[in-house]
Amino acid sequence: MAVLANGVELYMPFEELVDIVEEKERLQKEKERLQSEIQRATKMLSNPGFVNKAPAEKIQEEKDKKAKYEDMLVLVESRLLEIGNKS
Repeated sequence: MAVLANGVELYMPFEELVDIVEEKERLQKEKERLQSEIQRATKMLSNPGFVNKAPAEKIQEEKDKKAKYEDMLVLVESRLLEIGNKS
């Protein structure tokens, strides 16, 4: 595993520090949770009753949450692919 921050690249022996099987299970659960949250937000934002009655701030909050969950899902899926390639 490598991390780049402030022009410094740090390498860590990930396989020696983390149980790969447990990490895959944890990431898979997180993936499922994020997919569920995205689905919930999508359903809420596509509901005319919510969109027409909710304050603009609440609608924007839900859009922001959905975008955050989508970004997190991309990272989790990327990590799952990385781990899958190492096992």
